[in-house]
Amino acid sequence: MEEKNLYKIEDPEVISLIKSKSSTYFDILFYNCFDKDTNELDLDKFNASIDDIIEVYNMLFDLGLNLAGFQFIGLFLQETGSTSTTLDVKFAYFILSVGYLVAMFGVLLSFITVEYFRGCRYESPEFILVGTNTYKWIFKFSDIILYANCFFFLAPINILIHKSVGHYFGYVFNAFCIVLLLIGTFLHTRIIVSRQAYDLPFSWKLLFSLWGNKKRKYNRQLYKIQ
Repeated sequence: MEEKNLYKIEDPEVISLIKSKSSTYFDILFYNCFDKDTNELDLDKFNASIDDIIEVYNMLFDLGLNLAGFQFIGLFLQETGSTSTTLDVKFAYFILSVGYLVAMFGVLLSFITVEYFRGCRYESPEFILVGTNTYKWIFKFSDIILYANCFFFLAPINILIHKSVGHYFGYVFNAFCIVLLLIGTFLHTRIIVSRQAYDLPFSWKLLFSLWGNKKRKYNRQLYKIQ
């Protein structure tokens, strides 16, 4: 059997931090590298977790940059091709302008997160764990900005569509967007935000149980702490 690359955590404050049951992406990844009985960290899993975080925030960086690019193109086309001065059109392009700024700020936060974890690559595990806990809500703000920017990107489209296809088809488009928004919000909350716990056999009641239940048979390792 291949010998594991283990690191003993001696600091009781760091051990308590790992076992804190916080439910962010970072906490779950790092806890799954940790043996709560021996207080040992699997360094191979720990390094893979850092790679996963860097990959996720690289994707957020690319997505934010793409959204900012589309918003910039929309603003440029409005400046060169539109002569309309109606209030609703002005409001739509104002939202698009704000969205462009928000997207670029999200890109900056994603870049900061990637640079932070790349710079921590060869630091001690305690340093990385405590540092991540210190800044994790700043890092998570990149996610929130992405969701907000989807609104700033779609809201102007829902306003301007009325100018292109008329009010009848515009309202149909608006209704379709609202339905997809509600479905997407539910799926994100159920699969990402809520505590993941399952039972067999499959139950529709469990699927639509928005916040999950830690007392089910199959739970994340983090939620098995007594």
